[in-house]
Amino acid sequence: MNKAIRRGYGTLLAKYTQPFVVVSLYIEPGEINVNIHPKKHEISFYHPTEVFHAIAESVSATLRHADLIPEVVDVENEKTREATAGAERAKLFGVPDAGRWEAIEALQSSFQTEGTGTPEISESRAEGGSGSLDIRPAPLYQILDSYIIAQTEADDMIMVDQHAAAERINFERLIGKYGQRIDKQALLRPYVPELSPHQLFLLRENEDTLRDMGFDIEQFGEGSYIIRAIPVVFYRLIGEEEIMGVMEDLVEESGKREDRIRILFATAACRASVKAGEKLSYESMRQIMEGLKNTKIPYTCPHGRPTMIRMSKKEIEKRFKRR
Repeated sequence: MNKAIRRGYGTLLAKYTQPFVVVSLYIEPGEINVNIHPKKHEISFYHPTEVFHAIAESVSATLRHADLIPEVVDVENEKTREATAGAERAKLFGVPDAGRWEAIEALQSSFQTEGTGTPEISESRAEGGSGSLDIRPAPLYQILDSYIIAQTEADDMIMVDQHAAAERINFERLIGKYGQRIDKQALLRPYVPELSPHQLFLLRENEDTLRDMGFDIEQFGEGSYIIRAIPVVFYRLIGEEEIMGVMEDLVEESGKREDRIRILFATAACRASVKAGEKLSYESMRQIMEGLKNTKIPYTCPHGRPTMIRMSKKEIEKRFKRR
């Protein structure tokens, strides 16, 4: 179930972070095996794949209809609001004078499981979004050679991280072009890297995985490997000295093949994207904003970092004492 929740989040979730989710799952009693633990502390599903897809799709569908742009708010007012909300939750769930997290724990323990269907989903569907942002095409401004300032139809201010936005655009282009397919690109000359003992161990243990990911590698003597081809998505994007770093990132991913493909495409998208600190022409800014509006998940880069933050018109006016 934890893996299904993370799959539902897809690239909206940054590495090493954990989501907070309330899942209400209804399932027929005959679909559950309760005889795997003497004290009934654990259960198993007779059809775990269907349960996995149902949970992942439910989480994904919820996120598709959510406004996920982080908002700049008055910090002190937000603390007061959170404290008040925590107290209200504590009263609601019968936890006298409990704080926010105590109330959440009470909420978690009070839920019963309730049902969904068993839809079959793909990685692209699981991450599919509405693809609609109400950002005006003009005016646009660049600040600190890294961020694009825009305005929404509701007169809110949007600040976009140009690198994160370009990463998202390029990532979804690669997914759209290749899907789950990995094409190879032969190197002009075979590359024999100097390997540390740890790198040599990684290659020996993960030869099949790396070949599946588009790297044509084979042993070259006792303590070395020769690399003859790399994934085509890295063509002209990485040098010889960077190949080992990419392969190490891939083999450290313990998930399924689609998870490694996501890392592969995310790394390629990062290398192909405009960097922070680069001055942009107005046309380049416009292309990034239009490309971001057309993505399925405009809110984060493929590594889970936010692409934009918002400051509402109300908050701006409050800061200037107009409210």
